[in-house]
Amino acid sequence: MKFFIRFSSLFIILFTYIYPYKEPDNIKSFFPKPNLTVVTPSIYNDHFTTQREMLDYLGKVHKKSSHTSVDLLGPTPKGNYLPLFLISKNKNFSKDKLTIMLVAQQHGDEPMGSDVLMGTINRLAIGDLTYLLDKLNFIVIPRVNPDGAQDFTRTNDDKIDINRDHTLLETNEAFYVKRVFNLYSPQVFIDIHEYVADGHSYSKIINEATVPYYDLLYLIPTNPNYPQNLGNYGFNEVLRPLQKQLKKQGYSSYYYYNPFKKPQYKGDYLRLYTAAGVPGIARNAYGLNNTLSFLIELRGKNIGMENIERRLESGVQSLEIFFKKFYEDDNYIMRLIKNNSFNPGSTYYASWNFKGLEDTIPLIGVESNTLLKVPVIKYSLHNPKIITTRKNPKAYIIDSRETHIINILKEHNIKTQIVQKDIVLTVEKFQPLGERYILVKENIKIKKGTFVVPYNNIFISALLDPESPESLPDLKATSYKRIYRYTGD
Repeated sequence: MKFFIRFSSLFIILFTYIYPYKEPDNIKSFFPKPNLTVVTPSIYNDHFTTQREMLDYLGKVHKKSSHTSVDLLGPTPKGNYLPLFLISKNKNFSKDKLTIMLVAQQHGDEPMGSDVLMGTINRLAIGDLTYLLDKLNFIVIPRVNPDGAQDFTRTNDDKIDINRDHTLLETNEAFYVKRVFNLYSPQVFIDIHEYVADGHSYSKIINEATVPYYDLLYLIPTNPNYPQNLGNYGFNEVLRPLQKQLKKQGYSSYYYYNPFKKPQYKGDYLRLYTAAGVPGIARNAYGLNNTLSFLIELRGKNIGMENIERRLESGVQSLEIFFKKFYEDDNYIMRLIKNNSFNPGSTYYASWNFKGLEDTIPLIGVESNTLLKVPVIKYSLHNPKIITTRKNPKAYIIDSRETHIINILKEHNIKTQIVQKDIVLTVEKFQPLGERYILVKENIKIKKGTFVVPYNNIFISALLDPESPESLPDLKATSYKRIYRYTGD
C-alpha cells in the first residue's frame, strides 16, 4: 500500500512537469504579465521552488539583514523542516508593537503562496518595506507543508490535511504553527493558498468552456462565533479597500468561494459555497483565538507554471496593501484585540448551515474570449442559519481520565485547574439526540483530580462542545459523557 501511495505521488509530479497545463492563448490577455517588485526561485528557475532553493534564498536574505531571527521547526514525518522568520526592528521583537503572523503552503500542491512570502520576507528584511518595522513585527512560516511540497500533494506525508488540523493538532506541522502562535501572541493572522483555476474544473457550466476570472480571492473567518467587531473591521476596513486598491493596480479580486457544484440539469444554477465554518481550519481557528484573521487565495491551483509572475506579484502587492493598513491602524487594532480578550460573549453557536442567494459571477468564455456573467446561487456563512445556540458556561469540567483532551488543551495554551476535593455540583451533561446534542441538568459528584477549564475564550467551546465540527470529544466514542458544563445556576 505504501509503495502504491509513493508511486501515485511520483506519477503526479511527473505528469505535472512532463504534461504541464497550458492555458489557452486568448485567455492570457486577461492576465498580462506584470513588472515584478521582487523575484523568487520559481521565476528564474522555471520550476516551483524546492526546499533547498527556498532555504538558500532565505539564508542569503538573513545574512544581509539586521532585522531577522531564524529558526527551523521540525522535523516533519519525512525529516524536513519549516523555516521560521521573525522580522523586527534591529531584532527587537517588542510586544508593544502590532504583530502579524503569516503562513503559506499548508497544501503542498499550492506552491506560489510560499514564493509570495519569500519575496515578502526579502522586502521586509532588506528591501523597500523595512520602514514598516518601525511599528510592526512579523512572524513568517513560508512553507508549512514541506513534505507535501516535495511530493506535490495536498496533504502531508501522513495523508492529513494540515489546514483542517488546527483544533486536534494531530500533525507535527499544525502543532509547530500553534506553538509559534502561543509564544508570540500575534494580533493578525494571514494564511495564503491557491484556488482551483483550470479549465477542466470549470467545464460544463455553460455551453462553452470557461475559466475563472479573479486574480485573488480572500476571506475572513466564517465560523459564526468569530467576534463580530473583528469581522466588521476585517471585512469593511481591510478587505473592501483592498479590493479597490488592487483594481487600481490592474488585479481582479473577490470574496473566496469553495467548493462549487456544477449545474446538474438544464436551467440549474452553478452553486458556490463561501468556505466552511469548521473551527479546525486555520483561518477560523486563529480567528477564534481572538485575532484579525484573513485568507488569501491566488489564482493558481491546477494550472502548473502558467501565469506565475502574475500570481507572485498579485500576492506580494496584496500583502503590501494589508501591511500599510495595519501600519496606519496599529494602535486601534491592538486596542480592539485587547478589549475583546475580556469578553468571550454570552452565547455559543454549536451548529449552523449555509444560506443561499441568487447572484451572478464573471467567468471567462474560452471560445468567445469575453467576460460572461453566469447566474449562481451563493451559499454564504456571512449571515448563517443557526441551528443550535448555547449559553456560555462559567467553566467546563473534564473527567481526569480524559488525559488526551487535557494534553491538547495545554498545547492550545488553555489553562486548567484541578479539583482538590470531592464536591457535588449541578452541571449540564451532553445527551445525544439524533445528530444533535441537548443539555440535561444533573447533580453529580465531582471527584478530586477532576479538571476544570475556566471559560474565558470562545475557542474553548469550539474545542469542547461535541456538536462543534472537529471538536476534541470524538462523536463516535464516549468522551462527551465525561465533559460537563458548569453555569453556576
